[in-house]
Amino acid sequence: MIAAGIEPYRSAFASLFSIALKETATPPRAVATFDVPAFFKDPLGHQKVASLLANDARAAYVCGIIYQTAPKADRKSAVLCANQAVRILDHWAERNVRIAGADGNLVMTYAGIGLIFAAELLDDYEGWSGLQRERFRRWVTKVYLPAARSKSRFYNNHGDWGMLGRIASHHLLDNGRAVAEDIELIKQRIDKNIARNGHMPAEIRRKERGIWYTYFALAPMTSAAEIAYNATGIDLFQYTGRDGAGLRAALDYLFRYSRNPSSWPHFDKKSELMMPTRDGWPNNLFEAMYGVYRSDEYNRSLSPVRPITFMRGHFAWAAPTLLRPMR
Repeated sequence: MIAAGIEPYRSAFASLFSIALKETATPPRAVATFDVPAFFKDPLGHQKVASLLANDARAAYVCGIIYQTAPKADRKSAVLCANQAVRILDHWAERNVRIAGADGNLVMTYAGIGLIFAAELLDDYEGWSGLQRERFRRWVTKVYLPAARSKSRFYNNHGDWGMLGRIASHHLLDNGRAVAEDIELIKQRIDKNIARNGHMPAEIRRKERGIWYTYFALAPMTSAAEIAYNATGIDLFQYTGRDGAGLRAALDYLFRYSRNPSSWPHFDKKSELMMPTRDGWPNNLFEAMYGVYRSDEYNRSLSPVRPITFMRGHFAWAAPTLLRPMR
């Protein structure tokens, strides 16, 4: 579709291609100890450290996407991008040995997932040596995966990012038994975290940020469900929990109120609500979910803002127009 110039894929690719080429000249910035202070106590310090990983993961992920999707005419640039992605993965694998700080595990989990996705995209790249691959797998096993496991124990969005980190890592490491266990844990999270009418009790408690945190939970939950589907054929998108609700109910609940935030029933001061953005969240999520559910409502709402190219900061459905699921 990219090679044939079909929209919105052509435009989405062109935008990512431009980003990736700029990233090939940027040196990675891995640190031995990834020490992230609590956001609500030291927001500037938090953002400064988090950006080291987020920017590198963004670069590796975008470069990996271009490597896999570039038409033949752009293969030379695609190899350049692949080499940069390898450089970033190897830099973090070689240098980063520890996570610290109140938000270290959380940021490692939700930003570092971009490195895991990049590694999957580079799986067939001959320029990624066996030594480098093994070094990255050791880093995933010893540094990234323990962080994801620690966060997966949380009941709220932290746990949802942890589960995405777990299942993505286990899939990368070819651990089918662990993937199967993760799928059962995701079912349990759907049971507990999505109410009968589709709202997420743990997220609406965040007052003016309730809409955003609902999105911040559903993005990794659905990304984990897509990995489960690709890895095993088990379709968690159709699973319903003990209250009769599942991912579709939670998505439709968020969709309804994200289109009319003034009607959000969980916080009275509407002027203080953290509002969705026209070309950002949660449109990236619904662009991806259109590929799963083929909802006419999702499609009509998203048509004016396509292509949705790349979301900064974290990496569940970061490039949804280009990488949305196909059903």
